[in-house]
Amino acid sequence: MEMPAPIWFCLRIALLLAGLLAPGAALLRTLRLPRSPGLSFCVSAVALYAVVLAATLCSIPISLGSLAAALSVVTLLAWLGARHAAAPDPGAPATGEPNWAAPLLRMGPLTPLYLLFWAVIFFRAFNEPLAGPDVEFRWSHLAEQMLRHGSLDFYPPRTAGDFLSYFWVESIPPGVASLYAWAYACGGNTSAFWTIPVVLLQFWTLHELLWRIAEPFAGVRAARFACLAAAACPLLNWSVLIGQETGLTAVALLGIFFALQRWRNAPALRWAALAGLFAALGATTREYGLAFPAFAFTALLVLRADRRTLLAFLATGIPLALAWPIRTAILTGNPFYSLDVGGWLPVNSLFAAWLADHRAALGATLADPGFWRGLARYLGLFAPLALAGWLALAVAAARGRRAAR
Repeated sequence: MEMPAPIWFCLRIALLLAGLLAPGAALLRTLRLPRSPGLSFCVSAVALYAVVLAATLCSIPISLGSLAAALSVVTLLAWLGARHAAAPDPGAPATGEPNWAAPLLRMGPLTPLYLLFWAVIFFRAFNEPLAGPDVEFRWSHLAEQMLRHGSLDFYPPRTAGDFLSYFWVESIPPGVASLYAWAYACGGNTSAFWTIPVVLLQFWTLHELLWRIAEPFAGVRAARFACLAAAACPLLNWSVLIGQETGLTAVALLGIFFALQRWRNAPALRWAALAGLFAALGATTREYGLAFPAFAFTALLVLRADRRTLLAFLATGIPLALAWPIRTAILTGNPFYSLDVGGWLPVNSLFAAWLADHRAALGATLADPGFWRGLARYLGLFAPLALAGWLALAVAAARGRRAAR
């Protein structure tokens, strides 16, 4: 890819980062929640998804101009709303809230090792962006087609013409594609280079949320080990670097846990709203995305949340989570399109036959003893690293409780 002149390159990067951070930071300020790069990115991703849905429903062309204008309006309205809200400055962390840069600033003697991890991540991200096996016909491709057609009218594909633009019979909510569409629009082309900030922000958010969850729960040592355990887990790192939905699903799950943890420690509607936003983020990633708001709502019920808390969660999490399945149901008669849900819903007959062939091939694979030996070796290599982090966190928590007694 031929890079633009340095000044234009810097302006494009600045615009890209502004769209990924500013709307979320403004909305967090309005909700009187701590602002940080990780939290701002997640809320901005939800805002961008909402903007794309609104453009789709209102037949507004999807382009750099329309997306930038809409995100600017969201940011401006949020900042104006925050100025008129009688509340303390939310820029300062709440009492006991870890500093957002803690994973880098408070690693102590483990800092060189942690910095080496980030050096490897940056090298890998810049040298092999979007390395997933199906980004070219799915995750990145949908973003490219959104900008090419200026709409999502072709998706989910239903007619012969639609299949010329997107041949895969599915209706995954365009959360990932919306982020990449913004990146490509800002970059002026569809080079995978422009997606690097999106992926790196997901990495940072994972570690920031791990620290925010672990430190109040079991102290700085536990937070250090939690981040290092995540850094030492190849499966987790790979799942983010491939540039598909798995990075956002991991972030969404951690974000729900973080928000509910804070709500349990100090019940406030803003934490329930944040849990709803993270649940909505998870819902933008896959057909099964509705599991995220269902999980968070169930957790609130288990925690015996009052009615106002449940309403705050539902108001922020459910509308965006349901918008895409409802649209898909109206267009196809099936909110999940490619999933028949036990044979109750209509699906594309050719796609159903194709899946049947794959199920048969999978059955033959599962019957092969070599498959299970390979799986055992795989788990033996990766699982202990992830398990070690959780065990370290549990041990640190137990010691912290004993010390408190």
